[in-house]
Amino acid sequence: LEMPGVGKRTYHLYIPPSLCSGTDGDDDEASSPNANNPIIASDTVPLVLALHCYGGTARTMMHLTKIADEYSFVMVIPEGMSSSWNSKYCCGYALDNDIDDVGFLSKIIRTVEDDTGGLVTRDATYGIGWSNGGYMVTYAAGLFRAIAPISGHIYNVREDIFPTTADRDV
Repeated sequence: LEMPGVGKRTYHLYIPPSLCSGTDGDDDEASSPNANNPIIASDTVPLVLALHCYGGTARTMMHLTKIADEYSFVMVIPEGMSSSWNSKYCCGYALDNDIDDVGFLSKIIRTVEDDTGGLVTRDATYGIGWSNGGYMVTYAAGLFRAIAPISGHIYNVREDIFPTTADRDV
């Protein structure tokens, strides 16, 4: 994705084969992976963004695609700038250069929603992050239905979380 001020940013999109074929893999009949989930429309699946730690790369999160296969969700694994995320208090190049990582994540969500033809929606988008990635999904919590930081920073919710859920503009 082209991002103002920094140029091209990269993310890895993983769509489980069962979602591409329109079957559950067990038989030839079409199935909806969320047919019994009242929260998610039956023709959509969750979108999960998985953010790596400081010093890591998207490759460190690729093992999570096995879980996407098992539970039929689309996964995006973005690359931080110089292996870092600007999550207000941490870390490295992204913080030092005031990189707009919230904007990057927001643009990924919009792009994937548009490019998958309704397979995913912003209303069923979740964030998981490890260390600096945990900081980042917490800082950008307003973009997600729910987050799962694997270590990270404890923010003052009223002052630090950007954007607030009410201001969410994915």
